[in-house]
Amino acid sequence: MRNLLFSCLAVSLTIACGDKDDSTDGGTSGGTTGGTTGGTTSGGTTGGTTSGGTTSGGTTSGGTTGGSSGSVSSVYDLKTGGVADKTDVSLTDLVVTSDVAISGVGFFAQDDGGGEYSGIFIYLGKLAVDVAPGDVISVSGTYKDYYDLAEIQLNAAGDLQVTGSGSMTTDAFTSAPGDWEPWESALITVENINVTSDADKYGEVSTNWDGLSIDDLFYTHGLSDGDHLSSVTGPLYYAYEAFKITPRSADDIAR
Repeated sequence: MRNLLFSCLAVSLTIACGDKDDSTDGGTSGGTTGGTTGGTTSGGTTGGTTSGGTTSGGTTSGGTTGGSSGSVSSVYDLKTGGVADKTDVSLTDLVVTSDVAISGVGFFAQDDGGGEYSGIFIYLGKLAVDVAPGDVISVSGTYKDYYDLAEIQLNAAGDLQVTGSGSMTTDAFTSAPGDWEPWESALITVENINVTSDADKYGEVSTNWDGLSIDDLFYTHGLSDGDHLSSVTGPLYYAYEAFKITPRSADDIAR
């Protein structure tokens, strides 16, 4: 099992229990905003190779404050600080890195600057919220680690506030790291990737990147066996014991 989250939390969960359906993977339409452009930032690896990060966006507003019951000030603290499952937490200055999934189940956000243990899935359930990539948000909810996907579950739509606009940092990889876990839910780019299967019934295709698949959580990508891609960008999703990169639109797939 995955080392850090089990040693900190010893509890596992996923954003969608039971049969795999459109509440987690799949969907038939959609697509969101494109990839990231702009300046540079640094992104570490665990056993792999990165080519640095890229940043797009505007200006972040507000400061960073601590959580409530969880007493954390960042996603990094949340994931590495031994916060117990089902703890109420509050975070500010998270940068949204995706639209809401096609299914409506949630979206991704990360600490400003990205990097290891910076990404989190914001689980909405049936709540409706209006967010877009690059929004800076404050959020209060319940921290859960369900089937190894760390998430903050909103209990009410008013528990999320858009407070400004910010920069989306992307960590770029030229080879697979020894462990993808530190980048779970973070915005990444993988370079020089081959598709090694047609899409399954959930819209996923396999790749030559050490078990990494490409998923259609946000965008119906239309990829098939034999496609070669110079890069794919998207949040790194974890479900059903596998990591999946989730392009958000056609702009996230470079041939």
